[in-house]
Amino acid sequence: LKPIETGLQERTSIPWQRLRELHRMSIDIPDSSQPTTLQVPHSNGLEISLSVRPVNGTQKLPAGTRAVSIFLVNKRTPQADSKRDAAYIFQAQLTLRTPDGFVPRPDLRQHKSTSDRDDQIADLQYCNDFEYAVGHNVSAIAHPNEDDHCTEISTAWIPTAEVEKVIANDTIPAEMSMEAIAAAESAAAIRILIGPMVTAYGEWIKLQAIPIATHSDDCRTQTAQELIKGATCVNKRIAAGLEALDDPNVLEAFRMANRTIAISMRRRATHNTDKLPIALTLPNGDRSS
Repeated sequence: LKPIETGLQERTSIPWQRLRELHRMSIDIPDSSQPTTLQVPHSNGLEISLSVRPVNGTQKLPAGTRAVSIFLVNKRTPQADSKRDAAYIFQAQLTLRTPDGFVPRPDLRQHKSTSDRDDQIADLQYCNDFEYAVGHNVSAIAHPNEDDHCTEISTAWIPTAEVEKVIANDTIPAEMSMEAIAAAESAAAIRILIGPMVTAYGEWIKLQAIPIATHSDDCRTQTAQELIKGATCVNKRIAAGLEALDDPNVLEAFRMANRTIAISMRRRATHNTDKLPIALTLPNGDRSS
């Protein structure tokens, strides 16, 4: 910070202009576990506190892996109230780089959980995701390359992350329009419309089962097998439901349900518009005749 001259003689507070400062330091990781303090050059009292400790073998990390903790400490001399802002640091950020790369650490907090089903599933789904750094009262963001080799991490007060969304597979030759299903004349016609989805789902389940045979973790193998079993059960229920359409009452109830939902979607889609429901294109591909 630096004070701004305003020309006001009786001003009771001082306006400040924030200036960006960048300090680069080369840090050698000590072999000792004793904390180390390094002065930040030309910072008027900022220090880097460094501590190193070995990591035990329970986290499945390479031998010799060490955990390094780095803190930025403000040791500036406190100032009088009128100038105390000058002793602060604003929007501080640490960026660490090493050509050797940081060791990826698996998240084992939910591993071998026996009491929470969601924990078991999350442990399996994210078993190939790792963390390279953990923040203390701040977030830490890793910047790995395409090969998941991370040579840079940084702190961030408002972290961001890219979350992939689920996109429906539109290459399956199945009819998902509820209005088309409601207009089908027979159970056989509906099976022709929806049947390809059952077949594609079954093939997808088979592909998911392939990696299980080579999985070395018994807990995750069991969780994966249970998920495959559940998906297979769902697929069989869909197929059984299509077969149940041979009952005229079931067929009419199924067509009526699709027609009702399609009408509701059309009416909802007209909110805040001057269009009639019949003129709209529904999100699932339904169009007016």
